[in-house]
Parts: sequence; structure tokens; C-alpha cells
Amino acid sequence: MGSEIEGGSNSVTIKANDGGNEIVDTVELLKNGVVINTWYPNSSAPVITDTVTSADGDYFYCRIMQADGDEAISSPIYIAGGAPVDNDGDSYYSDVDCNDNDDLIYPGATESCTDGIDNDCDQTVDCNDSDCSSAPSCQVDCSVYTNKGTCDKESYCYWDKSSKTCLGH
Repeated sequence: MGSEIEGGSNSVTIKANDGGNEIVDTVELLKNGVVINTWYPNSSAPVITDTVTSADGDYFYCRIMQADGDEAISSPIYIAGGAPVDNDGDSYYSDVDCNDNDDLIYPGATESCTDGIDNDCDQTVDCNDSDCSSAPSCQVDCSVYTNKGTCDKESYCYWDKSSKTCLGH
């Protein structure tokens, strides 16, 4: 889950050792998901010390790449006052979950096309979500609105979202 520390200027010590003799090629320190420092120790048990400045809400983690291509990512360290939480227990934290009080709503969830809710956190709801384009509840019988006749494989009609009208070919 990670640890929490106070903000300000902090000394950080990174120890990379898998208990074997694997050579560590690269160590990256990331702040809020962005690499802020990179080291190339070429050692089996490097110890790296750095000083970082942080504020409430920041988080840090390390990415370590070994010579054989293996990669490890550390647990995050959150700066006090801003650690994201998972209120609904769906494994998505409040910094990415668009409704952290409902465990059925999270990034990548199945979009329900009739409930008026953005279930998958992509900022689109129901029939406006591309996930619902083939849902029966989102289909429009364009033959009622056009002079193109009935809509079938030969005479295709579709709903144009920008003009909010049915168009036919």
C-alpha cells in the first residue's frame, strides 16, 4: 500500500538488492509518476542517497531495471495530507476513481448504457459513450426521421451526434 511521510526536504536512500547477484543497470526515482532522477549503478547491491523536495499530495516510488531485463517497482511513499484512498474497496484510488464511494464505478468498468452514470470514468455517459454504440437502448430507428426508406444493410442510416439528426446513405 505504501508509506506516508511529512512534506518538505527529505533525504531518500534507495537500496536495490534481490538477494542474488543480479546486476542493477538503472534506478529511477519518480515523483507523481514523472522520472526526477536516474542512476546507472551497474552493481548487484547499489545504495543511492538523494535529497528531494516534496509537498502535501506528492508521491514517490522507484523503478529498478536489471541487466537481464527484469524490472521492479517499489511501493509508493505518500507525502502526508495527500495520500489517495480507496473508499469503496474496488482497488482504484480516489485520484483516478471518478466515484470512490461506489465499487461498481471505476476506470475500465463496464459502461451501463441506461443508468445516467459514467461507470467507466471516461467522462462520457450512456449513449454518448462509444462503449454503448451497439446497445439496443442507444439505437435510433432513422427510417422514421429520413426520407431514405427503411434502414437495413443496403440502406444504412445512422445517428449523427453533432447535428443530432438521422442521416442515411
